[in-house]
Amino acid sequence: MSTPGGKTRVIEQVLERVMQSPNEVKREILLQQLAATFQIELKTLREWVNRRAKGEKPADPVSEPEKIPGPIEEASHQLLGMLLAEPAHAVTVKGIFPPGQFPSAVTRKIAGVLFELSVQGEVRVSDVMTALETQEERALLAELAMQDLPKGSLEDQIKGCLDVLAHHRYLVDRKSNRRVTDPDEYLRKVQDSRRRRPIDHGLLPGR
Repeated sequence: MSTPGGKTRVIEQVLERVMQSPNEVKREILLQQLAATFQIELKTLREWVNRRAKGEKPADPVSEPEKIPGPIEEASHQLLGMLLAEPAHAVTVKGIFPPGQFPSAVTRKIAGVLFELSVQGEVRVSDVMTALETQEERALLAELAMQDLPKGSLEDQIKGCLDVLAHHRYLVDRKSNRRVTDPDEYLRKVQDSRRRRPIDHGLLPGR
């Protein structure tokens, strides 16, 4: 059961037994216990049971972990940590590197919430935390919020992270035969953002 596949099989076997119980209250209690034991969102288990009851093929309750290179994961974490500490940069970064471009589901979710709140006004970590749904998302946010800011120019550090992430996005798109985005396009987005917005958050190339 040390692998995701083995864990999935065990959970599915338990869920099959849960479905055989005629008592709805007992089923709910068993689902809650299962969720707590395996650290899985309760709604994921409910969806699995509901889809199976309808004769549909449910998604695996435990998904395969995303394989993200260490430097890419680190760059995404550093970027989000800096934006949490200095949210004034978030609006500009959103126009350059939208949430959907982040490398993992967790960082995409956190970036999406952070960017949405930054458009609305003041960003507080507690507000971001409230909008998150899973324990994994909340744990990462807590880690990012405690992250020390890097030494040197924050703007240069942000641009460095964007460069790493943009190049990774280019390689991922090319490998999957999706529309390939030239990493230099992100620099052009910075320039376009500068022309449209009177506020410069220091992300222009050459600054």
